[in-house]
Amino acid sequence: MAVSRSEQGASPLVLDVRLLGRFVVAQGELSTDAWPRPSARRLCQLVLISPGRRLSRDAACEALFPSLRSQAATNALWKALSMARSALGQLGAPGAGLLCADHSRIWAATDVALEVDLDAHVQELGAALRVSPGPGRDCALADALSTGGVPLEDEPVAEWAARVRERLEDLRQEARLELARDRSRGVGRARPEEVLQAWQACLEADPTCEEAASALMQLYAARGRRPQAVAVYERCSAALGRLGLRTSPALEEVRASAERAAPNRGRTSPLSAGLVAVRPGEERRLVSAVFVELSPVGLGTQADPEDLRELIGVGLAEAISEAEQFGGTVASVSGFGMSVLFGAPQSHEDDPERALRAALRIVGAVGQAPVRTGNGALGAATSLTSFPALSARMGVETGVAVVGPIGRGDATGYGALGEVVGAAAALQSAARPGLVLVGPATRAATEEIFEWGPGQDLALTPGAQPVSASYLIGPRARPLAEAGRRRLAAVAPLVGREAELALLTEAVRATVSGSGGAVVVVGEPGLGKTRLVAECRNYFMGWVGAASGRLPLWLEGRCASYASATPYGAYQQLLSRFIGAPARERRDGAPPGPYPRRARCARPGL
Repeated sequence: MAVSRSEQGASPLVLDVRLLGRFVVAQGELSTDAWPRPSARRLCQLVLISPGRRLSRDAACEALFPSLRSQAATNALWKALSMARSALGQLGAPGAGLLCADHSRIWAATDVALEVDLDAHVQELGAALRVSPGPGRDCALADALSTGGVPLEDEPVAEWAARVRERLEDLRQEARLELARDRSRGVGRARPEEVLQAWQACLEADPTCEEAASALMQLYAARGRRPQAVAVYERCSAALGRLGLRTSPALEEVRASAERAAPNRGRTSPLSAGLVAVRPGEERRLVSAVFVELSPVGLGTQADPEDLRELIGVGLAEAISEAEQFGGTVASVSGFGMSVLFGAPQSHEDDPERALRAALRIVGAVGQAPVRTGNGALGAATSLTSFPALSARMGVETGVAVVGPIGRGDATGYGALGEVVGAAAALQSAARPGLVLVGPATRAATEEIFEWGPGQDLALTPGAQPVSASYLIGPRARPLAEAGRRRLAAVAPLVGREAELALLTEAVRATVSGSGGAVVVVGEPGLGKTRLVAECRNYFMGWVGAASGRLPLWLEGRCASYASATPYGAYQQLLSRFIGAPARERRDGAPPGPYPRRARCARPGL
């Protein structure tokens, strides 16, 4: 039996366990520097890193003696246990009683006090990550990351040791990224050199981290150091290539902007350099950029590549279809995501709204995409109830960009360059799975059409001031913009539309007398269609209301230029406004439409 307290009830003796670096168990000045056999050391390590510090006999045999038969592995295990106890016995009573066993299990005695450096390091990282952003978290993360050492360094090839190293490195990388993000947002030590060092540490630890590569490329380009920016891209691209992956559209956009950036240290954003000059075939446009990233839900890390390709391919096909139905142009598709432009090459007066409606449809569509199972492990081993799904996280922002052909030769494709592209990519990177994060410019253009969730302060480019981004919930049943446009239209008197107004008043009189009809008002944006219909509404409400003594009913449906595939879409909107619920979309995935340029429905009495 392990003994950790003296008979007089004094404080327990503590065993210090070092798992970071070379494995050592010590008590005071005594330590287990030498082990009789490697198997004895490995058994002690395996027990100490196992959940609850206990493992079964079969698991120990499989991990330590995979090449031996069952009985031979069991004999070797008990021999290793005996030698491990002998080595630990040099530390006194706590060491001698550390390892306990029965016929089926081996575990660490619970009455022996242990101080494990790996556990303390993990707890320190977790505590630092839970601190609210600010100088305190900056110091806590920096202090936690200052602890070095590779877990179980003396077991470089053991699979069970590699899993421990991977888990710790994932946690360390999460801490590095949070530290870099905080400093980029200006909530920690935000001097340019410290921001740069934080992102360099992220890329050094994981060359495949596109977020770190993108941030470094923008920082280097902002300082006019284009060779360093290109070198960062090439390093990240090569690291992804070794894994059989390609760089994302977001990183390609940043690379193109960095290559175009003029060496001017006075610029605050490298992406703005792409707007300095417009080449032949290019043009400046106000666009809404949408970035989409798909991630599998319920698919293990060891998934078959063909199954993953099938799942992502179906999701991307659904996303592309939804985006194109709203008039979006797919600029690039790479890896697990894509980028879409609204407003180029063809622009509409409601491109920000189109982008958000498409984003909502994509989030819903990819989660319900039917996946065709093949001969891979996914299709063979997964039931319908546990079949993996897809989750989309998206970023949307509106701004000025240079659009046109990008690339050289056969690799030329249509795309956009500008700060709005990097902003949408940053929003997508920060968005939570299954949600759409919208930038301030897009929200300002669609404020009264949609419902909005909680805000989030976010620096869209490294070193820039944080802006308020918002999560998109869904369309309003009765958009406030309708009432706003009506009030705005009634400010000035109507001039020069006597003939048109006479036709509308005649149509109203015919409707009141029982003869229905339709009037289509067509015109360019800003010509006065809303103003004309508002005048007709005022006439209807005043004339019919005065004649009947009751409040007449006026239903108003907004016309959407993208809705051109749903029969009776205008009447769907009229009824949805009447009952106070958003118009339901068709099961085949078409937008709720089509709508004439203006649709109104009047009834004399309520």
